[in-house]
Amino acid sequence: HHKTKRNNSMRVRNAKLWKKGAAGNQDQINADAIISFNADCEPVYGFPIIKKSKIPDIVDDDVVQISGNSANWIGKVVNGFTDDYRLNAWWKNMHQYCTKMVESKAVFTPDYSIYSNMPMWMQNYQLGRSRFIGSYLQSYGIPVVPTITWTDMESHNRCTAGIDKGTTIAISTIVGKDFNDKRIEKQFVSHIEKVIELIEPTTVYVYNRRFVQSLNALHNDMRYLHSHTQKLNIKNASKKN
Repeated sequence: HHKTKRNNSMRVRNAKLWKKGAAGNQDQINADAIISFNADCEPVYGFPIIKKSKIPDIVDDDVVQISGNSANWIGKVVNGFTDDYRLNAWWKNMHQYCTKMVESKAVFTPDYSIYSNMPMWMQNYQLGRSRFIGSYLQSYGIPVVPTITWTDMESHNRCTAGIDKGTTIAISTIVGKDFNDKRIEKQFVSHIEKVIELIEPTTVYVYNRRFVQSLNALHNDMRYLHSHTQKLNIKNASKKN
């Protein structure tokens, strides 16, 4: 019985079976795409590089959720700020997703979560696959806005690695439970100040309109987008009126 289990585990790892689409196949882990797509990588962490490119102006009505029908992505900005389980589907079906984004106005890279208590290899995996998807999208000529996330004040160099200087970036202010918490605001602003110093972005898109006065003091082209929840709240409020 033990021998049978061992043989099965070896069988799953067989490269020919992966190619045929058996359990644990290559496409599932994007090995074919990753190996065949020779991304330029930065030298310190090995993250694929997202190059500076021209980004069209983005407004609230442009932004659509990744979870929706891919037909809705045409002429729109696909939003990478969403739950990880949705973003994991993007990673597992990367080529399929990316080829359906060729007619999008732009794409925000997937904002995979990183936490300070995560092992470093896992943080780097989350950052690395977001960069890879951004680089892969750019190879199709799709305008890409890298999303920037961080853990602590020591993480900024790593969390901005692979982003060309002068690139338009996106950040999310969905942090903390209390919308008016001044301590969280001060902490958040100190992080984005460092990010701006390192990347020198042309434009910063702020997803989830918040901390406006503090953020405007950091950069002369901060542009604010309502989050999906904020849009729903505005829509519901207008119905009541």
